[in-house]
Amino acid sequence: MSTPTAATTATRMESLWPMLRFLAARFLGAVAILLLGAVAVFLTMKAAPGDPALTALGESASPEAVAAFRAKYGLDHPLPVQFWLWLSGVLSGDFGNSLVVA
Repeated sequence: MSTPTAATTATRMESLWPMLRFLAARFLGAVAILLLGAVAVFLTMKAAPGDPALTALGESASPEAVAAFRAKYGLDHPLPVQFWLWLSGVLSGDFGNSLVVA
């Protein structure tokens, strides 16, 4: 059995590049699809009719209680900040509190 030379090692590495490029492209495509799916889920939740604060507290809730509820759940932040907070929570396994049970 002969030991590999520098030329055969270089040839092997050259033959690996197409596969590595393919795997990198597939990985980046999967990340893009997952991110688009996350955006779609988030925007679908935001498009639901009604105000989550008024739904959870009731129509007779005081404005102070509604403001406190929105601050507690981050509903007073701009939409991109809400998305980032939601996505970072989902990626760490924290899916939040159910507003139905809250």
